Amino acid sequence: EKSTWRQYKAALIFFMKHNGPKECVEFLFAEGNEGCTKKKGGDRRGAMLKQKRLSRADLSKILSKLSAENKWDRLLALWLTSAVITGLRPSEWAHTSLKGTRLTVKNGKHSNGRSNGETRHLDLTPITATNLRAIKAFMILLSKEDFESAYNGCRSRLRNISRSIWPRRRSLPSLYSARHQFRADAAANGLKLNEVAALMGHASDETATTHYGRKAVGEKDTPIPLPLEEEVLRVRQIAKPFLPKKQVNPVTW
Repeated sequence: EKSTWRQYKAALIFFMKHNGPKECVEFLFAEGNEGCTKKKGGDRRGAMLKQKRLSRADLSKILSKLSAENKWDRLLALWLTSAVITGLRPSEWAHTSLKGTRLTVKNGKHSNGRSNGETRHLDLTPITATNLRAIKAFMILLSKEDFESAYNGCRSRLRNISRSIWPRRRSLPSLYSARHQFRADAAANGLKLNEVAALMGHASDETATTHYGRKAVGEKDTPIPLPLEEEVLRVRQIAKPFLPKKQVNPVTW
């Protein structure tokens, strides 16, 4: 079950951090819970609690609740802002570099063959100067913290804030919600499926169509990074094209 896997994963990460090698820690942290057996009832409910979008309105409400009093608030604000702009998985920020306007990311799913190569590159040229500064500030601040502690601290802080803002909501924003919103924004602003897949590190163009935020919740007029052409060409195109419903001619007597 997913809950059992999380416990085993946390224990293994703790052990390997103190006994090495470092590569094992990086491998374990990037691994997801795909393939775990589903617990009847409870597992589905848990999945529904994670919101598959992070609208500008929701993000603004969260940011308005952050202050300098909590240790993780500044980092959380920059994390959410940067993630909506780039679409990175939370764990991928541990292995990311920025040179000029090119963001180089070590793909999180590369170890199990579900990514588009070992790394991907995002051209941040279309991004505003303010947002580019936010990404730089986030990466600098994050580098000064133990990644696992920062991740858990920001995740917990976001959960508590979200519960206080929306006590009756069934699903609440998570750090991963920003990645869902990125996919929706990219689709809403006209990017093709293979371009979205390249930006998100997917091996095929089908993943984002079935597991991520939909175009309908995307924010138009949002600047989206550009993928590298060679990475777009590597994406396997297997998604079925959208076909409009067949019109039935009325019966004439």
